[in-house]
Order: sequence, then structure tokens, then C-alpha cells
Amino acid sequence: MRLGRLNSGVNNVTQEGVVYHFNYFVLLITGIYDSLALQTKDKYKLTFKDSHMPSRISLNSNNGKEFLKALKSVNLPLRQHIQDNCDLIKAPYLLRELVVYREGLRAIQVEDNGWHANLAKVPQRFLECLKCRGDRNDTYVQISDFGVYNCYLLSPYIFSKKIAGLLFPFCDKYLEFNGLYYPCATT
Repeated sequence: MRLGRLNSGVNNVTQEGVVYHFNYFVLLITGIYDSLALQTKDKYKLTFKDSHMPSRISLNSNNGKEFLKALKSVNLPLRQHIQDNCDLIKAPYLLRELVVYREGLRAIQVEDNGWHANLAKVPQRFLECLKCRGDRNDTYVQISDFGVYNCYLLSPYIFSKKIAGLLFPFCDKYLEFNGLYYPCATT
């Protein structure tokens, strides 16, 4: 398995590009979650403490506690779906804090036994979310299913591919519980 090997090789230019695009990807994922929460608040006309503040309308339990409580009273299956996927939701928000409010993600060039990669240093709380989501390394490669390398570095490519693969089914089920999605019938 080769990581981060592009035609231009692993260098400062590709490193900057990887970090830029990964930071943007994190913002897009959390934006999807925020949009789902806002749409749900409007659909059910939910009111709660600070419901006028957009930052309090969130699927992330750190910011959206009151929103999630109000949702529980009108759509318990949807609230349970959010709870069942809390680590899938929380992980990108932990990165968003770094991207938007702090120093951003730091890329590190790694060379190990013939492969080169641009990886990002990520916080421990983020890695704990991935472990709760079932991240493991069952292969001979030193990188986990979610792209964690050496217990503190992350492959933006592997993580993005994995999280996107989980995001689509989450959103489909979310919209189904919200009465906005009807799966196509198979024949």
C-alpha cells in the first residue's frame, strides 16, 4: 500500500495542498451536519434555550445539548440515530475547532520503509472518537482503517475516504427518520 505518492512526489507543495484541501473537507463535513440540524429545527419548529443562536443548533452534543433534548421529544428514532453515531459526528467537529479557531492542522512528511506520505498531526480526543467508532489495524500495514499512523498522525486521504463512506449511509438514514428520504424500491 502506497500512501501520499503523487506524480509530483511528497514535498512542501503537495504538503500544503493536502492540508488546505483536508481543512476544507472537514468544514464541508461539519457543514453537512449543521445543515441537517438546521433543517430539522425548522421542520419541527423546535424551541429551546438559545434556539435563536445558530451555534446551538447542532448534532454535536457539545454545542447542541438543548437542541438534541428538544428533538428527542418530537422524533425519538432520529435522536437515537444521532446518539448511535455520536463519534462519527464528534470527530470532524474536533478537527474543525483546530481548523477554524486555532492554528489549523499541521502536516508532517513521513518516510517509512519505502513509502512517503503527508500526514496530519491530530489531537488525542479525535483519535479516541475513531477508536469508539471501531478503528483498528488488522493488516500488516502500519496504518489503521481510518488512516491513523503511529498513534498521533492521520492520513487525510484514508480518513476522508472512510468518513465519506460512513457519512452517506448516516445521512440517508437521518433523512429517512426525518421523513425526507424514500429509498428507491429494488426490483
